[in-house]
Amino acid sequence: MVLARRARTNVVSYADKAIADVDDDEAFSDADSEDYDDENVNVSTNTIPSSHTKAKRANKSSASSRSSKGSKRSRKQNLNTTIVASSKTSTATLVQKNEKNTLLTSLLKRTKSIDTVAADFIERHNADPNSAQCELINILFRSVGGSSSCEIDATKYKLEEIDDDEWASMITNVVADMQKATTSQVLVTAKRATTKVAAKFLDSFKNFWFSVADAALSEGAGASKKSASGAPTSARLDVELVKDLILRVTELVGVGQPDIRFASSLAAFEMSRAVLTKIVSLSNNLAIAERQFAAATGARQGSLKTQVESLKRVIAEMEELVTGPVYSVVFMHRYRDSNEFIRTLCMENLSTSIVLRPSLFLQDKYLKYFGWMLSDSSAEVRRAALVALNLPFDTLKQRIENGSDDGSIDLADMSNVCMKFLDRISGCSVDVNVDVQPHAMTLLLSLLREGFLDEVENEKFWDQANFCAVNPIATEEMRATSLQFVIEQIEAFDDDEEELAAQGISSGDEERAIVAKVDALASWIASSITGPDTVVEKARVRLTDLVVESLRIIPEQAAIATNWSAILRAINEDAVATTKDNATADTKVDEVKQLVLMRFLLAAVKCEVGDIGDAEFLTGTISKKGKITKKGSGVAHENLSVEILKALPDLFVKFSGDSRMLTQLASLPRYLIHSVFSLPQRKKEFLSLLKQTGELYLKSTDEAVLMQCAMSLTHMTEGGHTRVTDAQNQVQKIIDSLNKKISDLVVLKLSTTKKKKKGEVDQDSEFALGLALTQLRILAKRGDVASMIGDDEIEDFIATLTECAESRIKGAKGSNQTLKESSVVVKEIMNINTVFLGWKVASLHDGEDEKMKEEEKEDTLALDGDDSDGEETDAGNVVVNIRDRLVDLCYEAFDLKPEGADWEQDKDSEFMQFLAIIQKAACGTVSDIRSICAKGLKNAANKTLRAVALVDDSRLLNCLAKYVKSLDKSERNFAQDGLLAISRILIANWDVVNRREAGIVLSNISGSSVEATKMISAFIKVAKAKDGVKLLEAHMASLRQSFEEWQAAQPDELGEKFTDDEMDEFTEKEEQHEVMYNGLRTQASKLSGSLGVSKLSNPKMMPAMVGFVKEGIRYAFSCPKKAGGEDDEEQFGDRLSFLGPLKTYLNWIKQNQMQKNEIIADYEVKEMVFKNHIFYNEDVHADVLKAFGDDFIGVLVNRKRAASQMTGEAASSVMPPPAPASSKGSSALDSVVEEGAEYEKGMFDDLGGGKDKEQGEVGGSAGKRRRTTRGSGAQ
Repeated sequence: MVLARRARTNVVSYADKAIADVDDDEAFSDADSEDYDDENVNVSTNTIPSSHTKAKRANKSSASSRSSKGSKRSRKQNLNTTIVASSKTSTATLVQKNEKNTLLTSLLKRTKSIDTVAADFIERHNADPNSAQCELINILFRSVGGSSSCEIDATKYKLEEIDDDEWASMITNVVADMQKATTSQVLVTAKRATTKVAAKFLDSFKNFWFSVADAALSEGAGASKKSASGAPTSARLDVELVKDLILRVTELVGVGQPDIRFASSLAAFEMSRAVLTKIVSLSNNLAIAERQFAAATGARQGSLKTQVESLKRVIAEMEELVTGPVYSVVFMHRYRDSNEFIRTLCMENLSTSIVLRPSLFLQDKYLKYFGWMLSDSSAEVRRAALVALNLPFDTLKQRIENGSDDGSIDLADMSNVCMKFLDRISGCSVDVNVDVQPHAMTLLLSLLREGFLDEVENEKFWDQANFCAVNPIATEEMRATSLQFVIEQIEAFDDDEEELAAQGISSGDEERAIVAKVDALASWIASSITGPDTVVEKARVRLTDLVVESLRIIPEQAAIATNWSAILRAINEDAVATTKDNATADTKVDEVKQLVLMRFLLAAVKCEVGDIGDAEFLTGTISKKGKITKKGSGVAHENLSVEILKALPDLFVKFSGDSRMLTQLASLPRYLIHSVFSLPQRKKEFLSLLKQTGELYLKSTDEAVLMQCAMSLTHMTEGGHTRVTDAQNQVQKIIDSLNKKISDLVVLKLSTTKKKKKGEVDQDSEFALGLALTQLRILAKRGDVASMIGDDEIEDFIATLTECAESRIKGAKGSNQTLKESSVVVKEIMNINTVFLGWKVASLHDGEDEKMKEEEKEDTLALDGDDSDGEETDAGNVVVNIRDRLVDLCYEAFDLKPEGADWEQDKDSEFMQFLAIIQKAACGTVSDIRSICAKGLKNAANKTLRAVALVDDSRLLNCLAKYVKSLDKSERNFAQDGLLAISRILIANWDVVNRREAGIVLSNISGSSVEATKMISAFIKVAKAKDGVKLLEAHMASLRQSFEEWQAAQPDELGEKFTDDEMDEFTEKEEQHEVMYNGLRTQASKLSGSLGVSKLSNPKMMPAMVGFVKEGIRYAFSCPKKAGGEDDEEQFGDRLSFLGPLKTYLNWIKQNQMQKNEIIADYEVKEMVFKNHIFYNEDVHADVLKAFGDDFIGVLVNRKRAASQMTGEAASSVMPPPAPASSKGSSALDSVVEEGAEYEKGMFDDLGGGKDKEQGEVGGSAGKRRRTTRGSGAQ
């Protein structure tokens, strides 16, 4: 007997009400889509029992409270089920021994199969329907986090007799328990599962509801397993029981709490899926019965007729069950739910229903919901809608491949919806969420393959979809799918024999077909990256790499990217570029196409070598023997290398005049495996390649070609193959040629005459010298070529080059000089000398390392009794000489200044361009010298290395600082041209850092370009981790330098008589001065903020912060000195405005009361001493002190501060010792020199924060100042 359903609504009325609106001609009107936007989470009372509606209203406030305030986890155990919130939680520990909920226990422990659990439940339902249905409600409550106390007691309650108030009370109790539940106690939730246990339980939960419905149909009290004749049949199923169970669950789908809505909706959808699955089975039986009926005669025909009618009747009842209570009550309201995961659940289940029963659901009135949800605010819902729309395409494809297609899915039924929402589908291919994009492209690919897009003429649509294949910011999956979309449009990829024949390709010529595909793909790439304004030389050919990577991902097309003979054949044939429609492209596209084909080959080789070669092969650290460690990969790499090696010589000849093609060609040899070079049958190709690469290196003027040639030549001289000597000889020939060329050109004399004589420098000879130096520098960077020049000759060679550069610098101001070409000569000489210096110092380090290894092996401190700290070697003397010459050359570059010319007005002149180039080169060279000859080497054990150390770099620092300050820090290249040179050496030598130099870097944290700001932020992050105390010292140096610059820029007051123009000029300077002070405060604010958020990121800096602020206070109250060392009365009080930027650091102090009191006391002492100074004038200094001082100390003291008064023992206990008296009276300031002792030796030495350091003369004196200081920014 089936339990009667309270307030049951006729199933047909559900379907009629929910779906009737889609049967008219406006199924896709805008009004329909607006229903989705306006619908809220509530379900109208005519679709669920009124008792539930009231319960939902009763719980609405509690649910919203949970979502807005968050649930407070109770420490008490609210469930009889013990749930351990631990990563080690197992299903066995989630249920206590006394757990009474048998369904929960079975689903968690899985002691029995889900089918058995469901069958047992239906058996209990047949005996006691009320008790069994209470179990169903209870398992829902418990799954979402409810405790055992909220379960419905079947002995006390009859579900049909529960009134509205009782339902409301029960739901309220469940929601209250859920608010107390921990994350691990919630097994089913309207969001992604957060634990493995929850994910596992969710699978069991879904399978349980499916199995319950399946068992109810066949095992319910109203079901019969056999027909009257005894033959098995499914005609008699207990549909009413399933309907009753579904309706029971739908009572909870409108509850305000989203987890309950999700769980109940999921239960309803899973039961409907079971019903649809049974319908599919019955439909198969019906088809068999109908065929038998058509062939039967007599009594047998009558029996089969009855069976057919019975099957049709049951199928109709079951279809009404699904379209009624499930899709009219659950889906029609929950697809607009406020929770994205519930909306996603609706999309997924509707798509499943469509492929299970296409005749019922593959209709516009259901498909339209997917189109609407493509505009959902949630990426998860949009993704689910796209997957759902594509599911019929995928399902049909799989059925055809498996030979199981029954013709039930007619893709033509998808046409209306897909074309209606095509623009939105296309828009999803560039969705803001990258997880949505591939699914949109997959759907577009399905539409294209099925011919839905044949009539689309919108070029914007095609361009947007096709561009994704070469979009560098798209995901790898997205690009691969988009490339498949492109390939479907290219005729060359049609493998139909008729199409191939039309292209002149026979069915047996497979390589010719691949050549056609490569050529067509290259034509498409060229067309995509070439626009009307595209310059061929600047075409983005590198995007070809993305296409090759995508090809390797697509299984059907992966072989194209490794068919070397076909790719090379396509390059050699040089066919005219065509469009995707096989029409001839324009000339520009054809030129780009050749570049694309070469890049295609390079990218394919690089990808293949990366997959089959050693992990170290592409990084340049391959072993000398060139071994391949991956199993079976050696043969593949050798085959690749043989094909490329055979083709390269001819390709060099073919493209000898195209620098862009040669750049890519010259890079190919370094991907070849060394073992191929040793093959006897490849000797001719190798020697030819070696010769052509060498000749190309000497002839080319393109730096990109030179770099690739140098790397390939270096690769061929390594690896231990039998022709290493040939490769080394070729490099020696290049060095000899360059050496002779340079030696001949550097001896030419400079001349100021317009007409150059023989033996004098002219434009052509200077260009040739610069090119030869560039070629030497590039090759020297790949390896130490000093031995090829001659160890005995290298010092003279470098000396000659240095003299050549110095002569160009000294003669730069003369007339008729080739300054453009000379700037390259000077720059390259600096670079070459730096490279040689680096190799020489590296050899000293290597020698010392080898010596240490030998000593360790012998277990002695020195070999043969020699002292490790012996005499300097000749190599050491050479290094020192190279270093000193290079330093002097940099001095020459920095000392060169224009005479009588304004920088801003003449910055585009030839001389100013020359000056900018050589000083930029000098800046980088200084940075390299300080890195190679690091100051820390003065502590090396080896005497030679100690001699190499650049200990006194104060003058270099001064030059570098002046150069950086001369640059426009708002320009983008400021970071690379200036800041990088200083920052990288500071970080490398932070232990012995000059904090004034670091201050120069930090002073650019505000007012600079975005790139400079990012670089400084990275610099601060690294420096803070290395030594935060030193970073604070650099902060102080930076602020003081900027403050002194601001003081120096203060305009002089006007005299008694002045003109209007003078007044306007003075006003403008005053405004600029005000801006400078505000910039100083911004600088201090940003520096302070870089130390942490709410608390210092490096706790060790907290004690040092007190010393930092004290030093700032000391500086603010100090008096600048005259040349004789006495206080300067004219500048007394001028530094009080330093308290303004210093104030930003007090936020770190006021967090600690003891430190706060210490700073207040120190400030009051300094203030009192300041007021007692002989130069103090109440009329002049009181207002300035009040403006800056009260603003400063007010951060720590939240009251209007009166003048500090300290007398007696309290004052004497904190008073510093008196300073020597000045000529006009006594000065008790604790800093009697311009730079305090704590600033010279490390301002926080007493806290263990620093050591004595050599200080460079960086930054200038403020000079004579007016007696009063304007209160810029103090107010």
